[in-house]
Amino acid sequence: MAEPQTETPEQSGEPKAHNKSTRFRMMLARRILLVSSLFIVTTLIFAFQTHLTPTLDTASQEEGQQTAPNANTFSKPEDALSISYGLSVESLTSIEQMLFDLQLDPGTIDGVIDQETTSAISVYQRITGLSITGLPSLELLENLKRTVEKLKNPTKDNQS
Repeated sequence: MAEPQTETPEQSGEPKAHNKSTRFRMMLARRILLVSSLFIVTTLIFAFQTHLTPTLDTASQEEGQQTAPNANTFSKPEDALSISYGLSVESLTSIEQMLFDLQLDPGTIDGVIDQETTSAISVYQRITGLSITGLPSLELLENLKRTVEKLKNPTKDNQS
């Protein structure tokens, strides 16, 4: 019984070097595509973090106007985390602390708004009748302060 013969590259008319060359070019093309994709993603992330995220500077906070951040806006990395909400880290920490005082479990009280914090904010907004966004805001901060003050001094409500 004769065994079936497989064609070698020489028999098929393609030299061996051509197969290796083609494989090398395909591997190189895949690597270039991967590096290009990573570069594009990194560029988009950098552009979002540095140019598209709004912040409030101290002069415009009083007027309520938003300004774009510049390279000298942040003295600490954690300050950059708070810019998308237009609030300082201290304000975000206050929001988390007041939510904790109201037993709404915002997670770690560190001024970083994470999933636990947004869940606690949503619950508070639902309870108090605010529009439910799950995001910290100046309105939320002021509302929390009023609520906590009312709970600390309930007799003031009865006197007014």
